Amino acid sequence: MGNSSDLLDKILNHGPSQGTIHVILTEMKRQGHTYKVIQECNKALDRYPNDVFLRNLLAESYLETGLIGLADAEAAEVAVELDALVSVYKMQGRILAKQKRFHESSASLRRYLAIHPNDQEALDLLHELTPAE
Repeated sequence: MGNSSDLLDKILNHGPSQGTIHVILTEMKRQGHTYKVIQECNKALDRYPNDVFLRNLLAESYLETGLIGLADAEAAEVAVELDALVSVYKMQGRILAKQKRFHESSASLRRYLAIHPNDQEALDLLHELTPAE
């Protein structure tokens, strides 16, 4: 590893913030240090087990190194976390509709409905907004 990698290693070894870990591991992956990224992601996930970004980076790194089963397991964890958060698009759709920002509201509701296509409340709200577009 070069000077840049040595510096990144030193930062990782001194308990960086969660955001700093994201930046460093993304850069290390960009530089091609995928196995080191896997190692560091696993260490970071011990401290931040619900960090979707780290899990996604780990899944990508596993995939790049041919560890398909591990990539699949991490991707499944990310999908569960994201599914729990996708309801924010429905809430955002309601907020934007109240602000009479109908086009933006429709877009948010469509994102939500891509994951939850049978949510009748979201479908009804989208139907109400359609003539306003």
